[in-house]
Amino acid sequence: MRTNYFLLITAFCFYNSSVFAQEILPDFTIKNNKGNISVSWQNKYLKEVKGIIIQRSFDSSRNFSSIFTVTTPADSVSSFLNLKSPYPKAFYRLFIVLDSGVYFFTGSKRPVIDSAFAIGNVIKKTKEEHIIKLKSVKESIKVNKEIVSHEKKDEKRKKIKKKKKEKELATIPKKEKIIFPTTAAAGPDQIACSTSNITLAGNMPLIGKGLWTYISGPNTPSITTPSSPTTTVMGLLPGVYIFRWSISNDISLSSFDQVQITISAEVTPANAGPAQSKLVTMVKMQANTPTVGTGNWTKISGPNTPIITTPNSPTTTITGMIAGVYIFRWIISNGYCDASSSNIKVSITTFPSNRIYTDKDNNLIINLPDFKVNNYIVKFYSEKNKFIFGLNKINENLLTIEKVNFLHAGWFFFEIYENGEFLEKNKFFIPKD
Repeated sequence: MRTNYFLLITAFCFYNSSVFAQEILPDFTIKNNKGNISVSWQNKYLKEVKGIIIQRSFDSSRNFSSIFTVTTPADSVSSFLNLKSPYPKAFYRLFIVLDSGVYFFTGSKRPVIDSAFAIGNVIKKTKEEHIIKLKSVKESIKVNKEIVSHEKKDEKRKKIKKKKKEKELATIPKKEKIIFPTTAAAGPDQIACSTSNITLAGNMPLIGKGLWTYISGPNTPSITTPSSPTTTVMGLLPGVYIFRWSISNDISLSSFDQVQITISAEVTPANAGPAQSKLVTMVKMQANTPTVGTGNWTKISGPNTPIITTPNSPTTTITGMIAGVYIFRWIISNGYCDASSSNIKVSITTFPSNRIYTDKDNNLIINLPDFKVNNYIVKFYSEKNKFIFGLNKINENLLTIEKVNFLHAGWFFFEIYENGEFLEKNKFFIPKD
């Protein structure tokens, strides 16, 4: 072992050579002649080069170690010879430092086989061209001894560290493979109208077991089969419920998802109020106030488009009306259940009426030309709205009622119904004789 070590150290030498062509820095030439590694180059940087270190590694890009420091880095042609290198297939590179302080690494190379290279000639030529100072050689040998010693120590430390790590790993128990349960999916949120029972829609677990639980709501309903993903839930009240679908396995790993169930009550039945007949262009509606849902007024038909002041109010006013018959609809809805609606007829008449009016003798004329098609009823009231008499059947298109039937002079009101529906309310005046 001592003899081999001596050959390796004494084999380090530098020389100028023209035996074969060398690459120009930062490139270099590296050859292998029967295990003897030679590194050479031409230095076109001249005196700008401050230092050159040759490095070696088993990897082309990392773990390089310095093996030789060039004592005369400024020489124009230089070579390095490593007799019987212990690493014939190792990678080599140069670490170059310039006078300016700039430094860099060259690319890495493996030696190229060169059978024509003569070691003896190279050594002889080297001795002829260069006289290496003994001091420099000793310093180089000393440096390289330190490098080799450091490499050996470092390799020994790595082996000790590796064995220690392997020993520690051997004491750690092996982990068992963890099998996670199926990911829980509670299904889509549901909205149901006026019901006490619903069916949930969780996913079927492939790994693990499922369980439904009640989280919140207006009461605590009954979950028929908690382990079934599609169980029924009974005893629900109007309101919002939250249910959780959990899937767990035998080692206490679990997954869960929640679903929201909304139970809505039926809306309040709509009532648009009684029909109205007005001699003015504004009316006030008289619909019912909903306890469940929200009301809204819309115009269905009429001679123009009036203004509904507050559409959501059951007692809104409607303005801008003209003479004619309007149909308005009061709708109560909550967005979940079926809406409820009710219509109202509003008649706006001008004075005097074109159906009932007085003639030149102040007798009352009833003019209903389509009496054969429609069934009309006419009711008469005093100025204080007290019922006087009525006509339940109109058999003529132009009927005269003498003024003496009203007993006294003054204002009177009448109402006309067509086929059972309110048609018009108006008034007439009978003067004194």
